[in-house]
Amino acid sequence: MYIRVKKLILHLAKLAGLFALARCITRRGLRILCYHGFSFGDTERFMPMTFMRAETFRRRMERLARKRYPVLPLGEAVERLQDGSLPPCAVVLTFDDGAFSTWRLGTPVLREYKLPGTFYVSTYYSVKQTPVFRITVQYMFWKTRAAQVDLSGLELPVSGTHVLPDSALVWKIIEHGESSLDDVARCTLAAELGSRLSVSYEDIVRSRAFSIMTADEIREAVHAGLDIQLHTHRHRLPNDPELARREILDNRAVLEPLVGGPLRHLCYPSGAWSRKHFAPLQDEGILSATTCDGGLNYRDTPPLALRRFLDGEGISDIEFEAELSGFAELLRRFFRRRA
Repeated sequence: MYIRVKKLILHLAKLAGLFALARCITRRGLRILCYHGFSFGDTERFMPMTFMRAETFRRRMERLARKRYPVLPLGEAVERLQDGSLPPCAVVLTFDDGAFSTWRLGTPVLREYKLPGTFYVSTYYSVKQTPVFRITVQYMFWKTRAAQVDLSGLELPVSGTHVLPDSALVWKIIEHGESSLDDVARCTLAAELGSRLSVSYEDIVRSRAFSIMTADEIREAVHAGLDIQLHTHRHRLPNDPELARREILDNRAVLEPLVGGPLRHLCYPSGAWSRKHFAPLQDEGILSATTCDGGLNYRDTPPLALRRFLDGEGISDIEFEAELSGFAELLRRFFRRRA
């Protein structure tokens, strides 16, 4: 009910000319759009804010073109944001993680509309070339039709038969795999879980639905004119300065030889950031860092805490247009002042 009312209000606001007015009021704000993976099979139903159908993405890009939003490369946009020379309502397109599905399904749409894009690539699973363990386990427990699962005989902190669904159980398995197992053991565990849940791990591996781009694919992306930037090696950025620095150095060690030059822009993994990160990022020559905090960016926005709009299959066209026009941002400002 709430969603229907919200959409109705947005449609009425657009008809009343408020979207156009908002676009004028917020014209100096840089819009940074955030995407993750694209949908193979049913993954947009599994995580609608992470996986998007290529058809939906094409519709978004068509709207950018039709409404004449200037789309800039990330580096140029950051520089022009700071010197005040951005064109009105400038947009940047960013893609987190470096998913194979983004390369396979998103890149053709960017080419079709001749748009620049930045791929923030996390490199651990790019090197290993195995499915991302966390998402794979979540997907198998989401997809299974089993009413229960027997975990007896597995090297896990839990055992016996468990009634499904059980989100706490899923996270116990993920946390154990990520903290206590190496990549080979995680793959063995995932395959066994798939067998017990009647969800084919082999099909997941084959489809590469939860895989990161290979080194060759990253090279192809660079050759195609896409911007490759940093997303840490292990998809984490600790508050400890030395550990944060290690994540950046390890990420660069994989990517810079493929790109052929220094990388100066970063995306915080999962959008988790703190001002404690600023010093180690500056020490490593990072010029900008994007968060998952919503909103527009202005000249006084810290370049190491840039805001983005997280788009996904779960966002309707009218909600997307409200964000793009700046109307949603003006609403947020209004309600913050009223609070």
